[in-house]
Amino acid sequence: GQAELPAPVQGQSLPLYRPEVPVYAAAPRGAAIIARQALGTFHQRQGDQLLLQGESALPASWGQAYGGTLRQQWSGTVSPSLDGDLYGFKVGQDLYAKVGENGYRQHVGIYVSHSRLDADVKGFALAVHDRSVGDLKLDGDSVGTYWTLVGPQGAYLDAVLQYTRLDGRARSDRGDTLNLDGQAWTASLESGYPITLSERWRVEPQAQLIAQKVALDSARDSVSRISHDAQVELTGRLGLRLEGAFTGSSGRLLQPYAQVNLWHGDGGRDTLTFDDADKIKTDYRYTSVQLESGVVAQVNEALSLHGGVQYTANLDSRQQEASGVNLGVRWQF
Repeated sequence: GQAELPAPVQGQSLPLYRPEVPVYAAAPRGAAIIARQALGTFHQRQGDQLLLQGESALPASWGQAYGGTLRQQWSGTVSPSLDGDLYGFKVGQDLYAKVGENGYRQHVGIYVSHSRLDADVKGFALAVHDRSVGDLKLDGDSVGTYWTLVGPQGAYLDAVLQYTRLDGRARSDRGDTLNLDGQAWTASLESGYPITLSERWRVEPQAQLIAQKVALDSARDSVSRISHDAQVELTGRLGLRLEGAFTGSSGRLLQPYAQVNLWHGDGGRDTLTFDDADKIKTDYRYTSVQLESGVVAQVNEALSLHGGVQYTANLDSRQQEASGVNLGVRWQF
């Protein structure tokens, strides 16, 4: 049927964007979230630096599963927002580990992952703000490599480079669909330095910087040819992790932890161009706080498990809320 338009206001002019515009504008933002979630953090991937053991070739294998819900809005021409689910898994292999005479440990490895985002989209369309306009489905298949350096006192430096292949579709409530194909490059540099508080407790300040570049291919819907241009996006994290260290009668390590992270995203904007003429811009900037708690457990000499739950909320005017769970396993050969 005919879409309802708002009543006219004298002296006010509002642009009319079709519902497909905010749906397509949300696609690069969804792609960036997928790649960043697949990357994660050092502790989400490995559990803890105390678990990094062994030397020589192929010292350990590991796996990770993650999932949760998210709701996030961005400012810009049509202010798109996503409300949905994101989940995925990773499997990795330490290829080589070495401990130097000075006590510094190095690990080099690779991983592959698969992630999926399934979300409803709202935005500014038909002169109505925050209107339900469609949905976005996006898959990301990633391959990454990492290098980790751990000092004799437990301080660590972790560098990761990841490539993600993207595939999916954006569909409006009117049924018009845009096929999504593309790629994303993501690089991360992270460090942490544990400070001993007592025999069983320590606190670890952390810092992480993530750089991303999303590139979605141009495509056509039933009306226009749409091209995407995304600038390099920078995301920073400052974290503080409180961690215990307990041993049971079997001598196995148990580490409960609580963590707070401050996230800030910046670095430019997406530009969506219709038929090489009309441009739709979406800004990257956001600031949020994340709370996390969980446990790391050494089951035996070879097997360790870790898990945590997270909650994220915005600290600025851009709506953001997310909750999730992270589970991991590490097998030492």
